[in-house]
Amino acid sequence: MDSRSQYDSRDSMNLGTQSLEALNRLIQARKVAGYTRNERLQEWIILGYIRFDSCGNTLHMFGENIPAVMFPRIPPVLTVEEFSNFINATTQGNYDGYTASYNRTIPQHTDTCPECGQGWNIDNFFDSVDTVVRNDEDLSLPPKHVYRHKNCHQLFLENKEYAQFVKMFEEAGFKITYMSAIPNQYRNDPQSAPWFMVPTVQGPLFRIGWRSHVIHLKIYDETINFLSLFPDEDVTKGEQFIHAWGEEKCVEYLKRIKAALT
Repeated sequence: MDSRSQYDSRDSMNLGTQSLEALNRLIQARKVAGYTRNERLQEWIILGYIRFDSCGNTLHMFGENIPAVMFPRIPPVLTVEEFSNFINATTQGNYDGYTASYNRTIPQHTDTCPECGQGWNIDNFFDSVDTVVRNDEDLSLPPKHVYRHKNCHQLFLENKEYAQFVKMFEEAGFKITYMSAIPNQYRNDPQSAPWFMVPTVQGPLFRIGWRSHVIHLKIYDETINFLSLFPDEDVTKGEQFIHAWGEEKCVEYLKRIKAALT
């Protein structure tokens, strides 16, 4: 059994900030202590990016108000009480708090980004996006975590969506020479897949992008009315936009639009 001082003391916290390998070990040791041995643990704020709770969980801060970003001089190791005192002394209580999640994880020190081939260390582990990949061939196997740097992840999503949408327009008979990526119009999250503006050789300009489980398709042509063109489609729609449940349905809609243009 591990000595508690190895995963729930100030010395162990300081050691965990020295390398990503040490931080990975510390996270795992606390998880085992909390979930296997049911130990009640001290709560800590680490490097201004991580919160260790009393049950062995690791919460990862993201979005706005990340302490490490807002307060570059934050000490690397703080108890929750010390963190509160630090914030109050630094901001005079004018701090809206941070967002953290149990569901986000950080890369292992041995992981590498599949896009650029580079790994992570203690100085940049927070520059990572975790994608959970299911093993469709054997669902009994646990899902795999694939990590990419944030910029690499955004480029990966853009290339993936670009290829998907090009294929859909071409299957529908449209000719396109390029598509321009724009920020996701559904989620205000820089890590979300982009949407695209799609000019076509046939004339109309489209906007397309995933909106959760449906594809948002909008046409910039007032001579085409989707309410008239798709009267029997029981989906969210308007005069110039419609939501398609999947790629196949979107191709079907695009084919009908193209036919209406000729």
